[in-house]
Amino acid sequence: MKQQKKKAPVVRKTKSSLFSKAKRSRGMVDAGTVYAIILLGIVIGGGIMMIGNSSPQLASPDDSQPVIIQRGNDTDGYTNLQLEDFPGITLTPTPSPTPTPTPTPTTPPPATGGGGGGGSTCFVAGTKIRMADQSEKNIEDVKVGDRVMGYDGKKQVAVVVQEMDAPLRDHYYDVTLADGTVVGVTNEHPLFTDKGWKSISPKHTAQENPQLKVGTLKNGDRVLTDSGEYIAIVSMQYHKGPVQAYNLKKVSDFNNFYADGILAHNKGGGGGGSSGGSAL
Repeated sequence: MKQQKKKAPVVRKTKSSLFSKAKRSRGMVDAGTVYAIILLGIVIGGGIMMIGNSSPQLASPDDSQPVIIQRGNDTDGYTNLQLEDFPGITLTPTPSPTPTPTPTPTTPPPATGGGGGGGSTCFVAGTKIRMADQSEKNIEDVKVGDRVMGYDGKKQVAVVVQEMDAPLRDHYYDVTLADGTVVGVTNEHPLFTDKGWKSISPKHTAQENPQLKVGTLKNGDRVLTDSGEYIAIVSMQYHKGPVQAYNLKKVSDFNNFYADGILAHNKGGGGGGSSGGSAL
C-alpha cells in the first residue's frame, strides 16, 4: 500500500490576529512620532530664543526716532551701539551721557616748610622794597650794599643790605590786606602785627631760627605799614610751587625791612614774642 504523505497543517490567519498585529505596529509608530515632535519642538524653541537674544532691538526713548541697540557683553549691559539703515527710516544715535568731572579740592594743603633749594623765608619776585630814599625797588633787583628802610622800634631808619638770598621754594601765600595790597610770602616769614611778630607757620619759622618766637598769623590780624598804621589781613591764599623767591637775609643794625609796605623780619638775630614783642 502506498503511504499517503502527510500534509503540513495550514495555519489560517484570522481577522482577529491580523488586527492585533496591526494595532501593535500602529502603537509603535505613534510613540515614535510623539518623541520626534517633542525633540523638534525643543530645537525650534531654542533657536527662537537664540535669535531673540542676538537680534537688534528697537528702542525709542522719546518715540521720535528709532534707535538700534545691539546687546553686548552681559556684564557691560547694552554696549556697542550699532545703527542700521532701513528704507524710509532715519536713525539717530542716542548720545552718551557726559561724565560728571571730579571736583577739584578747594581746601589748601597744610603749610609746608622749605622747598627745593633751601628753606629760607622769602618773598616772591616783584615785591616792592622800601629804599632809604623812600623810593621802591623790586626785591629781585636789590643788591648787597643797597640802603633800605628799617625800623628801630620807634621810627624808620636806614639800614644796609649785607646778604641776599634767592632760593627756589615749593610754595607761597598771597596775603591780602584790607586796602587791597597783596603780599606774596612764604609761610615761615614773620610779619609785624599789633601783637608782635607772627607767621603763617610758626613751627617752620622756629626750624629756621629757634630764637625768634612768633605767633600764628591769621585773617583779621593787623600788620604794621610803612605809614605807621596797622591794617587788617582779609585773606591768605596758598599757591603751590616751585617759585623763585628772594630775601634780604642780613641787614645792618636791625633785623627788619619793609616789603610791599609791610614791616617784615629778615629772620636774622632774635625778636619779640607773639604778644607785644619788639619790632627789632
